[in-house]
Amino acid sequence: MRVDDWLIRAVRYDRERKILEVNLHAAGTYQHFGVSLELALKLVRSPAAGKVYQDTISGNFPFKRVRSSAFSVS
Repeated sequence: MRVDDWLIRAVRYDRERKILEVNLHAAGTYQHFGVSLELALKLVRSPAAGKVYQDTISGNFPFKRVRSSAFSVS
């Protein structure tokens, strides 16, 4: 899903595994593990998604970098 934000280009969420995948404009794509559906929805619905990401997700969940470039968004 595309996100209109200065930091985030797009996000994906896997409900079964609770994995939030975030594609950042300048830093590639990261998977964050154990993110609740409620928090993922808060991120995509926020008019300040980058701030939500920095304040509540980045650094607060285990993660791994999965790509250094953008994934395609349909």
